[in-house]
Amino acid sequence: MEINLHSDDLGATSEVSQGILKVWRNGGLDGVSILANGEALPLVSQSLKQESQRPLRITAHLNLSEGPCLAPSTQVPLLVDQNGILKHTFGTLILSWLLKPSQRRSFLNQIKQEWKAQIEAVQKLAAPRTVSAVDGHMHIHMLPFLFPIAADLCNELGVPEIRISREPFYSGVKSDFFKFFFWINILKHFILNTCALFAIPAAKKRGLKFPHFVIGVLYTGQMSLKRIAAGVRAAKKRNAESLEVIVHVGRASSEELSRWKNKPWMGDFYQSPWRDTERQALLQKTFKENL
Repeated sequence: MEINLHSDDLGATSEVSQGILKVWRNGGLDGVSILANGEALPLVSQSLKQESQRPLRITAHLNLSEGPCLAPSTQVPLLVDQNGILKHTFGTLILSWLLKPSQRRSFLNQIKQEWKAQIEAVQKLAAPRTVSAVDGHMHIHMLPFLFPIAADLCNELGVPEIRISREPFYSGVKSDFFKFFFWINILKHFILNTCALFAIPAAKKRGLKFPHFVIGVLYTGQMSLKRIAAGVRAAKKRNAESLEVIVHVGRASSEELSRWKNKPWMGDFYQSPWRDTERQALLQKTFKENL
C-alpha cells in the first residue's frame, strides 16, 4: 500500500508554515496542501526555491472559509463579507444551497471563479514544481454540488488528482468512544463517506486519480502515532492500494490569531496543542518504519 503523509494549511501564517516546513525538511512529510490566500506565501515560495531538489507533492487547498478572496471581491459577493474575507463553512454552504435556490447558478459560478484563481496562484507559486492534486479546506470540496466544480477545474488546469475524503472506520484506543470529540467526528466521518459515494463516480468520469482512502477525519486535529497506526491497519484490512494520512503539524502563535478574528473557533483549531503533538510524532526518525 502506498502511504502519503500529508499536512494541510501550508501558507496560512508564518508559524504554521514554519512547523510544516520543519517536518518536511526532516523527511516526515511527502506532501502539503497550500492555502493560496495565506499570509506566509513569500516564506513558502522562498523555502520551495531553496529546497528545489527535495521531493514534495503539492496540493491546492481549496478554501471558502478564511482569508481574503483572490478573485475580485465585487465578482464574488456571495462568498465574502463586507471586507472581502471568505466567510463560508461546510454548514453555511449547505444552507446557502438549500435556502437560496434562485442564487444557485451565481453561487456556483462565483465559487468556480474563486477556486480557479486559487489553483492558478498555487501553480504559479510552486513552479517549476507542478500541482499534483486539489483538496478542500475543511473538506468543503466534498459537498456533492461542489465536487464537480473542483473536478472540472482539475481537468481544465491540468491537475491529475483530487482528494476524496473516504475513511475506514477505526479507533486508536477503546477509551476514545467515551470522548465527546470522537462522536462529533463520527458524524463528520459519516457525512464525508456519504459524499464520497457521489464523488468517486464523478472523479472516475473525468479520469482523475484519487487516494483509495484517507485517515485524519475521525481524529481531525488529534492524530497521534497510535491513532495513525490504527488507521493504517484499518486501510490495509480494506485492501487499500493508496492511503493519504492527513495531519496538521503547523501551530499558529497567539500573535497570529487576527487572521481568524471573525471565527475564533477556527483560531482555536490552529492554535491547538495537538498540532505540536502531531508535529513531534512526524519528526521521529522511525515514524514511517513504525507505520
